[in-house]
Amino acid sequence: MAIALKSVQIIILVRLYGSEIFGVYSVALGVFGITMVVAQLGLDHFVQREVASGGRKSYAHLLRIGRFLALPGLAAALIAQAIVWHFYAREVALAFAVFVVAAPVYAISWNQIFALRGSGRVNTSLVLFEIVNPLALLLAAFFLRGAELGLAFAFLFASVVTLVLTTIYTKRLPRGITEDFASHCSIGSSVVEARSFYATSMLQATQSLADGLVVGFFLRPVDAALYAIITRMAGLVLMPISILSIYMANLVARLRGQPLFEIWRQMRTFTFASFSLSAAMWAVLMALLPFVSVIFDTSFPPEAKWTYVVVVTTRALQGSAASVTSALFMSGREKYITRIHIVLLPPYLCVLCVFAPSNGLLGVGLSLLGYAFANIAATIFALFISMKTN
Repeated sequence: MAIALKSVQIIILVRLYGSEIFGVYSVALGVFGITMVVAQLGLDHFVQREVASGGRKSYAHLLRIGRFLALPGLAAALIAQAIVWHFYAREVALAFAVFVVAAPVYAISWNQIFALRGSGRVNTSLVLFEIVNPLALLLAAFFLRGAELGLAFAFLFASVVTLVLTTIYTKRLPRGITEDFASHCSIGSSVVEARSFYATSMLQATQSLADGLVVGFFLRPVDAALYAIITRMAGLVLMPISILSIYMANLVARLRGQPLFEIWRQMRTFTFASFSLSAAMWAVLMALLPFVSVIFDTSFPPEAKWTYVVVVTTRALQGSAASVTSALFMSGREKYITRIHIVLLPPYLCVLCVFAPSNGLLGVGLSLLGYAFANIAATIFALFISMKTN
């Protein structure tokens, strides 16, 4: 249902607002995405791991973390607004101003989604974030159609709806969780404990959003709109993988402390599923390529088509390797992923900034594909090294 809804959402939004306004919204949303990663301080993954593993942190304390994150969420968004006003077009800056209002709301609800995931209420988290949220956005976007900032205000409305619903569901204490240690925890100590997650999340977010931000900065608005369509379509490959990854993360969190070889052995079903789902989604999206221009009612030139092939292939490769990343990330070995990003990210960003102005969309897509190959190879190598040293 989530995959189908995401597909329909993209089509409806582009048809309601046109490719250029959708492109502006996507660029602003990309900046907002990395801003929220900065504001989360790595506490979202920390909360999921602590709830899933039944660790020393009380459930009440983990929910307090979400409310605390409203402050860094707003602060990070205000700083990002100043940067956007300076570097991006006026339309992007105006859209982002609405996102600033949404920032504290989104920060709290995002943390509460991870609390639901860690406590085993995965279906509830998926319904709220992957079904109710997009439906609320679509509903608001329909009523606000024709307004320049209609999509941004629709995002704000959907964020408020998600906050209300996640607050209601997280108030119910999950089975098997007690509050014995509530008085002995501090937000500061949790921030310190989550620092390794924070470093990894920052690097991953920078990598995942850099291509869209570079396109929005160096290329024409029409290119940004085309790339937004391409990345949204390619993101459908990772939709089932992201859902599967929630279960993978919970499994690894529960097995944390066991030898990595045993963790990896128990993940063999997830590994097969990741590969199969990625291959199936790749085939579906390749079959849709001839119809993209008709679906979105917009011109889709040959350069955009080749970029579509490259980016969809990249997402399929990343989805196939998702189990490897989960095995390292949630088992206390996230330092390996951090080191890989530290080594690979600077040259990737340099290549992006060189190839985007000179080779357009295809240059961006090929840069992304090259990074994916290098990252997957390094992650698999790190997994085997970690098994030997375990």
